[in-house]
Amino acid sequence: MVNAPYPSRLADCRHGNYGNHAPPRGNGGFGLASSDEEQRKACVAYYRHLYQKINAINAANAGKIVALELHAAPCASNPNVAQATDAFARSLKEVASWDWSCSLVLEHCDAMTGPRRAKDFCL
Repeated sequence: MVNAPYPSRLADCRHGNYGNHAPPRGNGGFGLASSDEEQRKACVAYYRHLYQKINAINAANAGKIVALELHAAPCASNPNVAQATDAFARSLKEVASWDWSCSLVLEHCDAMTGPRRAKDFCL
């Protein structure tokens, strides 16, 4: 098993790029399941960045990164679960269509059954 860094700190060791490309803290609209289309697209772009980094690392070091865990990070403040489900499905379809050099693993999303989120992604 490879101990890979958190995706937002995924490093490009060869070029010394250790930048943090995670969304700003407190941006509750950012996520693959976001009902805010601009924020959903920004999240897909974030995963495209990870796709490029992972494929570059695996091209130089075959099999170095074996999997990437995807997070839905839905917002419980959105009462329209169907809207979040549709946004997440569209995001997954796009992200999964890329030629990844590693497996994609879907981490379970927050339960949206009450006033508080199970894991409190939306800060």
